[in-house]
Amino acid sequence: MARSTYDSIVTSALSEYRFIQQSGRDLRRLGKAARECRKDRRHRFTSYSAFFAIDIDENGIAHTHRNAFGEAVDEENLSKVRECEMCGRLFWAGRDDKECCSVPCQNKRRKKRWKQEYDKGKYQ
Repeated sequence: MARSTYDSIVTSALSEYRFIQQSGRDLRRLGKAARECRKDRRHRFTSYSAFFAIDIDENGIAHTHRNAFGEAVDEENLSKVRECEMCGRLFWAGRDDKECCSVPCQNKRRKKRWKQEYDKGKYQ
């Protein structure tokens, strides 16, 4: 393989990798912004590196000015996108009160909260 071909493949792969990394960061920010929106307020979200903007309406629904990432989240309820409190993974919360991505993380969270309450003297 010619050196210039190899360099262009590596450059392309790095560009896509950076786009995916930025999309993950943007998705975290979008989920948080959607949950914080008040009923009577819209939120404007702008990604500085991915060349798109997203409006979140009072119901938490996203309306985008598009690229590939914007197309994927357009008209989705982003208030269901969460970052797990225990492991930091992104997940889709099926319920409004779900804060962890899995049963093991939920168990860790429950034990951590119990220990904090125990240390404060709640169970003594």
